Amino acid sequence: MKELISKAKTKESHAALLAFVFAVIVFLFSWHSDDAYHSYVMARNLVWGNGLVYNIGYRVNASTCPLFTLLEALFYLVIRNMELASSLLSTISCYITAYILFKKCCKNLLYSLLAFAGMLICYSFMSFTASGLENPLLFMFGVMFLSEYAQNEYYNKKHLFIIALLTSLLAMTRMDIVLIFIPMILYMYLLKTKVKFIHRVFIGLAGLLPFISWCLFSLFYYGFIFPNTFYAKLNVNIPASEFIQRGISYLGFSFAYDLMLLLVPLSLIVLTIRYRNKKTLILITGMLLYYVYVVSIGGDFMVGRHLTVPFFLSLCSLFLLINTITDNKKENLYIYSYVGILVICLILNMSLSKLIKKYFYGSTNNAAITCAADEREFYVSSGLDTLSILSCQFNNQDLNMVAADEFYFNLIDSLRNKGYKGLALEDTTFYGVIIYYAQDRSDTPFYVTDDHGLMDAFVVRLPNTDNNNWRTGHIQRQFPAGFQETISSGANVIEDPNLHEYYDHMNLITAGDLFSSERINTIIDMNTGRYDYLLN
Repeated sequence: MKELISKAKTKESHAALLAFVFAVIVFLFSWHSDDAYHSYVMARNLVWGNGLVYNIGYRVNASTCPLFTLLEALFYLVIRNMELASSLLSTISCYITAYILFKKCCKNLLYSLLAFAGMLICYSFMSFTASGLENPLLFMFGVMFLSEYAQNEYYNKKHLFIIALLTSLLAMTRMDIVLIFIPMILYMYLLKTKVKFIHRVFIGLAGLLPFISWCLFSLFYYGFIFPNTFYAKLNVNIPASEFIQRGISYLGFSFAYDLMLLLVPLSLIVLTIRYRNKKTLILITGMLLYYVYVVSIGGDFMVGRHLTVPFFLSLCSLFLLINTITDNKKENLYIYSYVGILVICLILNMSLSKLIKKYFYGSTNNAAITCAADEREFYVSSGLDTLSILSCQFNNQDLNMVAADEFYFNLIDSLRNKGYKGLALEDTTFYGVIIYYAQDRSDTPFYVTDDHGLMDAFVVRLPNTDNNNWRTGHIQRQFPAGFQETISSGANVIEDPNLHEYYDHMNLITAGDLFSSERINTIIDMNTGRYDYLLN
């Protein structure tokens, strides 16, 4: 007994030490995408007492990851430096993630080191461990879910509640990620429990209460359950076949750019079929379902981003599955094969990524360029890595990217000083960075929107304009006549009578009296499609 306790303590200490080293690497590797600044704006506004909003005075949810945004606000409340707060949140999440992986999924130090190496070699995974986006929280809740799923044969009330709660937290972090976990949830709740059905229902509802509460809050506060980014990216007049074509290109591009994203899940599939492991097969079913979903939405503009969670779950499950193999020769064979995959990926990733960049990014073919991009490389070269940002702030210097966009800051300052209420930007990058730092320059609220509609509930519902040349997640809308004047003056002067009326309804939802019965009725009518004809 004493020997077992001693081994357990040794394993825990090894896991803690390795996780700490991994967390340090994550922090040093951290950076901040422009998309991250959208949640930074909302988190800071919440701390400043302006509500969980993007533009002050207008209730619009521009964040796909509400739980991550709320946690960022909590860290910012203490630290008062948003980039540092976000990086620390991501680093702590990754420490917990790595600790659970090493302690629960790896049976010895060697396996922990191999898992550690697998994470480091996967460039896409490391890119999104601390990018200001929600991925580290998904990794943490994902490994917690997988640990609970794998270590039990039958699930009692406590297990079912934990699973429901983790599902709720995953959904609050990013709704669509739950697709991976649905088959496992059904397996546990319907096939592998002796708890009475009615009790299962109540336990599930109790665990899902945080997510249900958020949905009700979002519907009341913003007027809609889904974030504004959902409509910006998917509420478009583009054939499904084009989305599927882009999605397939995204998978192929990401797999070629980072072979670990492909070879680790494939290794898990092969080993699962070889040993007919039912529980792992159910996980793979969820992953395949998620891959289909990623293809259906056109993938993403950030190479590998949507494939990091399936990769990480595959890595965890691969070691869990190898742990169950009793034949030492076969176990060693699989470990050697895994090491071979690491070596191959380490060598080929460096050479293939250069060829891919040269072929795609050196081409004038817009379809190739807009397939996906290495966002980390771009933003780090622009000075948006954490260490560069902290260095600039310590030396009272403007960030390189902020200095590059000085034109927009001067424009916003000039318009604000002249009494204008807002500005609608077109064909501009770095929206999040611009708005975040523009708010620092004055206490006077100034409304800023763009032609993607990310932060504007009216613009996001306008017809898209770039049907033939669009980029996933960045689909432009055309402003109607009078919209610029409406934004700058604060008075509705949109010329088209139907759009004029639609704008009034949307403005009542986002800026009207929160508790007015007229606003509540308008929310109901808007969500049931009563005003859709005004957009035709």
